[in-house]
Amino acid sequence: MKYFLLICCMAILLVGCNNVDEEAATFELRNVDVNVDNKKVHVTAEANVSGSEIYYRMEQGEEVLKEEQKVEVDKDTWVDIEIKSIITERVGKSEEPPVIVIYSKDGKGKMLNPNYIPIDIQS
Repeated sequence: MKYFLLICCMAILLVGCNNVDEEAATFELRNVDVNVDNKKVHVTAEANVSGSEIYYRMEQGEEVLKEEQKVEVDKDTWVDIEIKSIITERVGKSEEPPVIVIYSKDGKGKMLNPNYIPIDIQS
């Protein structure tokens, strides 16, 4: 009886370990450069994504300053991306810096590998 339970437990463990998504979505970001000039934010970077879309939004604390935007890119290759935005007056009044969040999504629409890039508006 003990051997039967042991074999059942091992079978369940092996079946659970076998449910690996072979085509896992990937997203990488490198060479990020942020420039702020006269309340205009300009972000450049290189991205490599297994899909064909990258998303970004701007937030400050819990407040979303710019809703999710989609950028079409070539998949499975390093591409240059560019994001431009304007900083409003209310952003400068907060103690927290605004943050641009750049990410991709997996096949189920879940955020994948978010990159939080703070924007220095004091300089």
